[in-house]
Amino acid sequence: MTQNQTIGVRAEPYFPHIDIFKGIVILLVIVGHIVQNSFLGGGRDHQLYIWIYTFHMPAFFFCSGFLNRTDISDFATVRSYFVKKTCRILIPYLTWGAIMFLYSQKQINLASFFHYILLKPGYGLWFLQALFKYFILSAIVMFLINKALWGG
Repeated sequence: MTQNQTIGVRAEPYFPHIDIFKGIVILLVIVGHIVQNSFLGGGRDHQLYIWIYTFHMPAFFFCSGFLNRTDISDFATVRSYFVKKTCRILIPYLTWGAIMFLYSQKQINLASFFHYILLKPGYGLWFLQALFKYFILSAIVMFLINKALWGG
């Protein structure tokens, strides 16, 4: 009897090729940033930069979706999933978004804050916004697929 069986924990399958894929994508992101900020002919027009930026974020989202093993089959599960993602992604996004907004904006009012948070987040915050939208969209799609397949 293994330790997992003894304590009643179900072991999730491990996919080492996903870790390798994530590592390669992370290295490509680093290379993209180096090329973008290079003083030796780099920048956003460099072919390597353009190539990397055509797929690196969709690749991250693919890994996130592949590793998302939440069983979303009823409304209660969708609700708890939404609450979990709100606590882990949306609240940090809004907190750091407010801090960075106050730090970076010359014109501070409610309209410019909502514009910053909803449409043009700066300082890499776009990633948390996109990730949150992706997780919520994937939860809705998984819920609808489960309803279509299993009825209810």
